[in-house]
Amino acid sequence: MNVAIPDKKLRVAIIGAGLGGLALALALQKNMPDIELDIYERAKQLAEVGAGLGASPRVWAILQSLGLEKDLLEAGGTTQVSGTMPLRFLKGDQPEVAEICEFGSPVRTFHRAHIQQIFTRHLKNSEQILHFSKLLVGYAEPEDPTAPIVLRFGDGSTATCDLVLGADGLKSAVRHQMYNDMADVAEKKGDLDIAAKLRDVIPPVWSGMVAYRAVVPTDKLTQDVKDLTKPMMNILFGKSRYLIYFPISRGQAYNVAAMVQMPGAAGTQYNGPPLTAEGILKLYTDWDPKIKSIISHMSMPLDWAVHTVKDLPTYVKGRVALLGDAAHAMTTSQGSGAGQAIEDGYILSAVLAHPLVTSQNISVALEIYDTVRRPFSQDIARRSRESTRLYLLDRLGWENVSEAECARGGFTHEQLQPIGRMIEDDMGWVHATRIEHDEERAMQMAQERLSAQA
Repeated sequence: MNVAIPDKKLRVAIIGAGLGGLALALALQKNMPDIELDIYERAKQLAEVGAGLGASPRVWAILQSLGLEKDLLEAGGTTQVSGTMPLRFLKGDQPEVAEICEFGSPVRTFHRAHIQQIFTRHLKNSEQILHFSKLLVGYAEPEDPTAPIVLRFGDGSTATCDLVLGADGLKSAVRHQMYNDMADVAEKKGDLDIAAKLRDVIPPVWSGMVAYRAVVPTDKLTQDVKDLTKPMMNILFGKSRYLIYFPISRGQAYNVAAMVQMPGAAGTQYNGPPLTAEGILKLYTDWDPKIKSIISHMSMPLDWAVHTVKDLPTYVKGRVALLGDAAHAMTTSQGSGAGQAIEDGYILSAVLAHPLVTSQNISVALEIYDTVRRPFSQDIARRSRESTRLYLLDRLGWENVSEAECARGGFTHEQLQPIGRMIEDDMGWVHATRIEHDEERAMQMAQERLSAQA
């Protein structure tokens, strides 16, 4: 569908060229071929670091709709024709791993850098619309909905647009200004408590979790370790730490993430030094030797302090919207951070492409996006927080089991079974929801609300 703007083309500025920003750009180009699009990225070049990513069926449906299926399957995590990979959950902090359950929903795994390359390759006129070394320092949105928004960058340059879409990540400059602006308005009205609450959600919060990530070549693993590493996304639970590993690059390598909870660190500042594989191994002393063998091959692991964004009361203000980590950065336990960003872009582009959207009612279209996407993405963030506690054996009574008791192992299937049932509950949205249904709801809302204003 093409947007019906009689006087001019819609000029859209995407702030941030991560996976969320690029997926949004692809969706906008598909749905609105006449759009004038610019992507402003603070980095000097696109450079996704070596980490893996799992795409749920909801996200895979979006990627298929964007025409990326063939390229992504060729770059996928397995050599299987389907490219899918179920989830396997195990208890790992004992002499030999114990199976908890398998979750049958098909996940497709990829190297993030490969996805970024594919996204960029499919982006039309990428050399003209991608602008690097552009750090947004502020924007000015006039009250007149037909007047251009002015963007200001750290290099002293400016640009104009009709719509600002903030996909600029955890430390989002767009979120910073949006919420400061709303707080300023509240203060002028004398609503000091409201202003304080609005400012409180601006800074990201450290979860207390550190992820040590690396890509391990499959040929580095011994046969007994390979026997354990089925073509699945393997998630191993343990007291104060857990581990995720799964194949990427068509089975030629494994993405490994050692997730460590620092006691009492949540909400503080992260100042920890990076660790070598030897240092990480010391944190997994009581774990299955086969798991420790995988960790030992984590050459030059990257340390990543897992930060989140507090639940925002809105993702939009006027002609400005937030998506991805800028809106709902979450812990990793649902494996859905990037996926939720892609879903944001899909729904946002669909709403903006509705034939009744004009330069005068963009704010209404953005409110529809917020109505559909904010509750869903914030629910996934909540589920991710709860899943993190489960993976750290801090729910269902396991919080009363000591680390020493956990390390001894010997737990029966009946003792582990409640964890499996809770996993099914936490992950139930994967089976129970469809992105197509969310799109249909958004389109119905757009038809009703925009028609009423026409």
